[in-house]
Amino acid sequence: MTMRAVLRLIQSDLTKVTLYFALTILASAVVSPWIYNAGMLLAEVGQSRALNPMLDWLANRCMGTPFAFYYYHTLVITALALAGPFIMWCKLSTQGEKQPVKPWRVRLRKPTDSNQKGQALHRNVNASLHIGVGILITCSLMAISIFLIQMNGWLSFHQSTDYWSIILKGLASAAIIALISECFFRGVLMGIFLRAMHPALAMVFISLLYAVICSLMPTGSEELANPDKADAGFRMIACMVQNLLTLEKFIFSFMLLFCFGLVLSYARYRTASLWLPIGLHLGFIFSISTLLQITTPGPRSAQMPKLLTSSDGSLGLLPFYLLIISAIFVHIILQILESKETAEI
Repeated sequence: MTMRAVLRLIQSDLTKVTLYFALTILASAVVSPWIYNAGMLLAEVGQSRALNPMLDWLANRCMGTPFAFYYYHTLVITALALAGPFIMWCKLSTQGEKQPVKPWRVRLRKPTDSNQKGQALHRNVNASLHIGVGILITCSLMAISIFLIQMNGWLSFHQSTDYWSIILKGLASAAIIALISECFFRGVLMGIFLRAMHPALAMVFISLLYAVICSLMPTGSEELANPDKADAGFRMIACMVQNLLTLEKFIFSFMLLFCFGLVLSYARYRTASLWLPIGLHLGFIFSISTLLQITTPGPRSAQMPKLLTSSDGSLGLLPFYLLIISAIFVHIILQILESKETAEI
């Protein structure tokens, strides 16, 4: 390999993406034990004497909080801190010319037709329609599924639950997660991948990356021995990788996220905007999180098909079914909208 080829490899967008994630994971693994120890120290000081209201609140929050919580938030803050330099390094402002509103339908374009400058996002005049359609597809499918499952006695609703509080909190949380995730993964990273490879490969690679990153994020329930040690962050990474390699985690977490990423990437490329992916992402997260909070196993839960539940009591393959139907609806609705646009021209 010549020196010019090495320099071209180092300066490529994919190398920059790899370095960004490597630095983010390394920095969070190094810093998170220090943040954890600082939180534990603040909690001890708060127990011994009164502090100002803000520090008292923070000390109470830190008291008894597991290391996974600190690692997760350190990872997010590190990723956001490095995002600015990363975006400037990739020179995303020069991402390329605007492509046609309808770049392709069912078949992807041939590699010879792909634009090396990628696909720039453009202003979507149907933004409110797309985000509404995305939310409507996922939420309506989940509502129908819940109704059918509840009729069979497989699930029951909590009677003493503040449904409105759960719905409002779920909407706010889902909106924040969907907006940040889509801007970063389908906006920034997919734009970089589209500059470097064929659209089909770009969708596969960004979905794989999305699934790996989300599967390796701690849930907060992980237990780690000696979390105050300097290597706690690296041991947390090893723990998450080990969990991901189990068959159930791989199927019900990694593969679900990969398929979900494919649907979102498809919607992003078909519309050349982020509004439909944001709507789909928001509706899916809101539906799943709300279902888990407002329902409990019903009187006939033992008769529930095994394909709909996993051994830990989670939803199992139900989200897969919803994703397949959602993908079909997304394609059909986009075909209808694009046909109407063509007829109006």
